Amino acid sequence: MNRGFYQALTVSALTALLAACSQSGADRPVIPSATGQAGAHGISGSYGDLVYVSTAKAIQVLTYPDMKIVQSLPAPYAYSAICSDPNNGNIYIAAGTEVVVYAHGGTQPTAILNPPTGASSLNACAVDPTTGNLVVTSLEGGLGNAALLLYQGGQGDPTVIATKQLDWYWYPTFDDKGNLFTTCWTKHGQFHFDELPAGKTKFISIKVVVGFSVNKIQWDGTYLAFEEFYGHGTSKVFQLQVSGRVGAIVSQETYAGVGESSNFWIYKGKLFNALGKIKAKNNQGVGAWSYPAGGEPVERAYGVTRGASDKIIDLTVSVAPGR
Repeated sequence: MNRGFYQALTVSALTALLAACSQSGADRPVIPSATGQAGAHGISGSYGDLVYVSTAKAIQVLTYPDMKIVQSLPAPYAYSAICSDPNNGNIYIAAGTEVVVYAHGGTQPTAILNPPTGASSLNACAVDPTTGNLVVTSLEGGLGNAALLLYQGGQGDPTVIATKQLDWYWYPTFDDKGNLFTTCWTKHGQFHFDELPAGKTKFISIKVVVGFSVNKIQWDGTYLAFEEFYGHGTSKVFQLQVSGRVGAIVSQETYAGVGESSNFWIYKGKLFNALGKIKAKNNQGVGAWSYPAGGEPVERAYGVTRGASDKIIDLTVSVAPGR
């Protein structure tokens, strides 16, 4: 792939540009909806890890490991992508035109992060474990058709990382060294992986042969992981080892009883995903599978979705602060 097509604008390169845009009114400021202790008030009795599940109607909060629903966040956040800070458990909800921030177990938002003017369709996010920086993908980023929005420390005005040659970025993820990986498509309809190494200013393209496009990717502590759904409740989860500009698949395992969302989350040797089996009244659930072994789910929780128009969109695990 011709790397001359690509340009990446990072924090150091965009400081002057963002300052100028702010002076001209091109950027909207961050508008906190709650501060201080407002969002720190937690769910009664829930001091452990929590599973946040975004559905078509709400965001359901489950305790872990007993997988009991203890809270529903408001309907305005339905159909949203969701991610969490692996260090403090903060929850980030990419709610289309804004990012809503909750503390672990919080019942009220701690902040609302607004994108720059022209950036909308916020559709996925990830948090850098080394810095707490939040990256949000925007399908309409104001430069070309897509952008990554980088919020330092998960707050403030974002830095825009964009190129005119990409139709969109999809799901981002960070490894444990702060390297950013994302799936994306070029304006010519070509799918590929990109990496922005920590401390660098330009993306590099990673050559990967998988035979299909990939949506969500996750760092599992050693490898990048992604999933392909085969239908009839079966999927394969692949582990990808990246070396320089080349990615090689080192393992693939079959998972049974999986739903079609393919928006999984990996945590403590478990892969969390939607369950394929649906009980009465579209009572869809969430399961946990042994990772990377696969097989049948070892934990199940139903009642996450309710009604024929509801379905699971995304999920994340929020770690208890101090873990």
